[in-house]
Amino acid sequence: HIIHPFPIVLTTELADSMNVERADDEFLIFNPSSLIRSTLIVIGGILSCVGIILICIEINIPFSKLYWPPMSGGILASFFMLLNGLLTPSHRFVLDRMKGTVTFPHHLFFSRYTIPFSKVIPGYSNGNLGFAHPYSGIVIPVLGAYDSGWWSFYVLYMDKNRPLPQGDAFHPYREKDFLRRKAEGFPKPIYPSTSLVTDAYMGYIYGTDEFKQRLSKMKLGIIHCYTRVSWFCQKKEIKYGNPNDLVLIGIWKKQFVFKLFAPENVEYIVLPDDTVLTDCFLCDSNTAEVKYIK
Repeated sequence: HIIHPFPIVLTTELADSMNVERADDEFLIFNPSSLIRSTLIVIGGILSCVGIILICIEINIPFSKLYWPPMSGGILASFFMLLNGLLTPSHRFVLDRMKGTVTFPHHLFFSRYTIPFSKVIPGYSNGNLGFAHPYSGIVIPVLGAYDSGWWSFYVLYMDKNRPLPQGDAFHPYREKDFLRRKAEGFPKPIYPSTSLVTDAYMGYIYGTDEFKQRLSKMKLGIIHCYTRVSWFCQKKEIKYGNPNDLVLIGIWKKQFVFKLFAPENVEYIVLPDDTVLTDCFLCDSNTAEVKYIK
């Protein structure tokens, strides 16, 4: 359970295409089989209607093609497809971000079952990412491809002490989620990360109105300048263990000000032009030039 670069970005279009039923700061609910089920019902229903019409028209004709094995077999197959779509049980997964649990769907002889996300084992199922059922061990497909950013997406989402993952599907809930973590005193993350995870990176700016106004006029963004400063540190062999150890302080003139090991989750501000800067990194918002101030 580690957040690796780069978690999937959940857009509203992607959520809709994958039949995500709910995606907010509390729950992620989806049914991976719903699309297949809908397809079986639609196609099976159309073919079944055609079969019923043929039966009504030609049932009394002795030498009708209706009695030809391929024809009658096709009609039976359409009925089976329809019934399979109607009777296929739901494979709905419920990820509870606040409680840190995952509820599995009905599976074989097992009813719905809830376990801590920390005990979920990811696996491979026909090219897709899946969660191993806690009893049978069989991997049940979930959203996303195997060996992609989907697993990191799930880990990031289920870490309630970190910001919500990237993507406009979560935009309406970012401020609410931030204020909750702030009220709780910003508890330490549940799962480790090998990449930068901040509210600004995920899509929420916690800064003064002056800062936001100044930011909107900057040529380069926060993340671009963070990356430039990070490269500068690597080149100068300035080491730090966690990507989040490099913290944005605010804006000074037309430069972003970063500092190592500064307190996180502090409101971004515009520093007065006469501020005496020490022990920090400056990144020019126009040229991306980086320099260190001792």
